[in-house]
Amino acid sequence: MWHKAYMVICGMLLLGGVASAQVLKPVDREHLDAMVNPALSTKAAGAIKADCATLEVGTISDTEECDVRFVVRNTTTSKIAITELRTSCSCLKPMTRPLVIESGEQATIEATFNPAGRNGKFSYNIDLYTSLDESHPTERLTLVGSVKRSDEWAHLPESMGQLRLSRRSVTIEGQGRERIAMANSGTTPLRLTATSDVEHLRLYSIPEVIAPHSEGDIIVEYRGSAMELNTTIIVEGIDASAPQRTIRVTIKR
Repeated sequence: MWHKAYMVICGMLLLGGVASAQVLKPVDREHLDAMVNPALSTKAAGAIKADCATLEVGTISDTEECDVRFVVRNTTTSKIAITELRTSCSCLKPMTRPLVIESGEQATIEATFNPAGRNGKFSYNIDLYTSLDESHPTERLTLVGSVKRSDEWAHLPESMGQLRLSRRSVTIEGQGRERIAMANSGTTPLRLTATSDVEHLRLYSIPEVIAPHSEGDIIVEYRGSAMELNTTIIVEGIDASAPQRTIRVTIKR
């Protein structure tokens, strides 16, 4: 929603600049907030009420979609049409189609939350627009909870036993060094060393001893004079087979 609103505003500013030579003032944060999270309707206040407007789903895994339901009621003496459901995040998808609620009757608003790629606490809204006011939502439903990543080290996709890496290959220009982000995903400390057939090519870690469930860096450094070179380094100190413990190194001038 933020991205969509931002693009719309940028388009308006661009068109305004083409149409005239007037200096346009930047849109302030307060105005943007009002567009993304509009105030509830005053003329339709209380017409649609949720039995529970804020739904707490607790902690869920980032690999499982979550289906949620809100019960809302028409408190007026006339029927009301729910014309549109807008969410504050594309990860929250309404499943209920526009409908009509008779006087005094209730309806269920269903939605699906997709937590993929998210981590930590969240709060997302579903705004209900009705035939009573097309400009402002009549009621706002809120979904809150927390997402727990199934893989704590998802940002380090490469694996060497309990060692997680951001990559398994580096290119070094001349005499220099390259960094590989890493983490110890296991329960025992790691002290990394390396073997290489290339003189002046070495590997070391910062810190020297990587504690369990902590992150650091692997440094691959070359101080030789080769014009061009393709080789591999075998990392030692990890419980994994030799092919799993290789880092490809390219030296270029």
